[in-house]
Amino acid sequence: MQEIDQVNYFGVRHLSPGAAWHVLDFLEDKKPEKVLIEGLSDANHVIPYIVDPACRPPVSILAYTKKAPVRTLVYPLAEYSPEYQALIWAHKNNAECSFIDLPSGTFLGISDLEYEGGAERNLINIYSEIAKLSGENSYDSHWERCFEHIGHKNSFKDGMDELGGLMRLLEEGDRDFHRAENLVREAFMRKKIADCIKSGIDPRKIVVIAGAYHVPSFNSSEHVMNDKEEKALPKYETAITLMPYSYHKLSRQSGYGAGNRAPYYFQFMWDLLQKGQLENLANEYLSRLVHKMAKSGQGRSSAHIIEAVRLAESLASLKGGLYPVLDDLKDAAVTVFTDGNRNALKPYMNELEVGSVVGQVPKNSLQVSIQDDFNRLMKGLKLDRFRLNEDQPLTLDLRENLNVKSEKSAHLGLFRSRFLKRLKFLQIPFARELNTENNTWTENWILNWRPESEIRLIESVLLGETIELAVSASFMQKIRECKDVKSAALLVKTACECGLTKELSLTKKLLQNLASDSQELAVLSETCLELSSLIKYGSVRKLNTEDFIPLLEELFCEAVLLLLPSANCQEEQVNTICSSIANLELVLNNSAKIIDAKLFECELKNLAQSDSINSTVSGYASALLMERALLSDSELSAEFCRRISPGIEPDLGAGWFEGLAKRNRLYLIGKKELWEQMNEYIDSLDEEPFKRALVFLRRTFADFAPSEIRGIAAIVSALFADVGESKEKLRDLVLSDSEKAALSELDDLDF
Repeated sequence: MQEIDQVNYFGVRHLSPGAAWHVLDFLEDKKPEKVLIEGLSDANHVIPYIVDPACRPPVSILAYTKKAPVRTLVYPLAEYSPEYQALIWAHKNNAECSFIDLPSGTFLGISDLEYEGGAERNLINIYSEIAKLSGENSYDSHWERCFEHIGHKNSFKDGMDELGGLMRLLEEGDRDFHRAENLVREAFMRKKIADCIKSGIDPRKIVVIAGAYHVPSFNSSEHVMNDKEEKALPKYETAITLMPYSYHKLSRQSGYGAGNRAPYYFQFMWDLLQKGQLENLANEYLSRLVHKMAKSGQGRSSAHIIEAVRLAESLASLKGGLYPVLDDLKDAAVTVFTDGNRNALKPYMNELEVGSVVGQVPKNSLQVSIQDDFNRLMKGLKLDRFRLNEDQPLTLDLRENLNVKSEKSAHLGLFRSRFLKRLKFLQIPFARELNTENNTWTENWILNWRPESEIRLIESVLLGETIELAVSASFMQKIRECKDVKSAALLVKTACECGLTKELSLTKKLLQNLASDSQELAVLSETCLELSSLIKYGSVRKLNTEDFIPLLEELFCEAVLLLLPSANCQEEQVNTICSSIANLELVLNNSAKIIDAKLFECELKNLAQSDSINSTVSGYASALLMERALLSDSELSAEFCRRISPGIEPDLGAGWFEGLAKRNRLYLIGKKELWEQMNEYIDSLDEEPFKRALVFLRRTFADFAPSEIRGIAAIVSALFADVGESKEKLRDLVLSDSEKAALSELDDLDF
């Protein structure tokens, strides 16, 4: 079909302000009746929404399979995308416009095929190869220097034609599957072009805009896909929507050679192109950079900007460039503004190159089912007024409101909590929960509906058609991936908070299976604590948690029986063991009627009396026994004397006291006889044992509050009533410089 050679082709880079600018000039010159664009051919119904004045790029066409496992495709468009500008031009000039690449279902179907043409050869990166040939550090620099700065009317198009040929030449004989996919795509696009010509449109009135790589293939000597071949293409059933996108996401299109790493930078390059002021790019970038630095108190003068511009222009000249590229500007800024400290400029450069721009799509356009469900829930839960881009506090009371008639109103706080917890689980950035202490029926939230929230909501449709289905699908995936008890316990908590009844039952079985093989005290104690809270407060969330009682009893017993063998540990493990004991005591407080308290107390006594385990753990167990009124004052005093007797190593005695002091500090401070015993003990030590004890005691008192230390000092000063002037010094805790130096030397000693 010779007519295909008469069509007007324009090769582009998909996210390029220079390409967009020259495309508009080309369209104005050719004034086509039909504009064909490389893009998903089953997304033509989205075009009216893209060209709607209410649509503000960046936006993205999202295609996803309707059946699991879910596959996705995104087709992002920025304001400076040549395809977007071509769509806008066609809309304004009443020209027909359509996409001509493979439909989304076929793209996804091909990606699942196995290539039968042999093993892949050495995968080369043609973009890196081109950068290497041009002598640039990156393809982005090569592209910007050689194409973005072109101002001549025809030079850009000619350069793109040459680039496309070079890319195909570099890839020849390599990346077999990739080339095979492109052959199918190009045969399909040629068919779409041929169909357009057959419809009666003059080929000279057709403009095709596609990636520079594909344009060389659009000629009459290449095969045009026929109807039979098109029907034979693999295809998944897909759905398509238009969603807002962000420059942050655009910059993360890793591996996408047609993308760019600095979308915000290219945006103001586009703005300057529109004004015919591209020569001001260096001034614009460096001035904005200094302005951002000044906001953080790191201002630079106009002389610095002038010097940096000159340096950037010199760097560009060395590479034969017309204007500096981004790498030149960054090198100049680092050299002039921070004397070579690139890290000092990274935060400001990131803001200036990536930015925080988020797109917007027309309301009620192509809404996916999960958006409809979200809007329905927001209205039903009376949360619509919180859909603002500002922080708004919300306090929820999960208890039943007995002053209303309907069940929905009576449990509004609970239903709102479930909804917000589900959004949080799906990582939709809308609700941020604040810590609420000592109140299990109240929750405090901060709500803020940002553009990024809409993006994440739409992406969640890949998990399910509604919020509930998406949460359930994500939860089931986490159940399949869960391999440890701690994660399973967190899933139990999440299922409870999200009101997932079926999933809660599944996590119980998972937790039971994993816990039966676990011998980690810390994990078991944390799991018991989660379960006890769930059982105690499950009624607030309207969940039947009685099935978890036998599991809690079993795990609690296992954890308690691990206390003694685990307590024979090194110093670095002490805090973990003590935290585990504290967790088990909290479990006992939460579930006193369920748990075997006698077993726990018996093991505490074994810990407190044992000389073969870590002395700090023994001291901590003694403190708990004292709290539970299982250790009298006389018994404590006797144990204290035993632990700090002359026959005991100083570090062991000090360690025991450290464990004791982790709890009940106010009680200990008021016990004058204990401090008298401590004084007698320290007074009995020789110089070396005294130094060792002092190091350990310093560690003990390091966590004491100033008020607690002053209380101890008051008691100690009373013991030294006969030392006169030293009494005031002890009470005020004043150390001389020489005393501080001596203590520092002790800290450095290796005992």
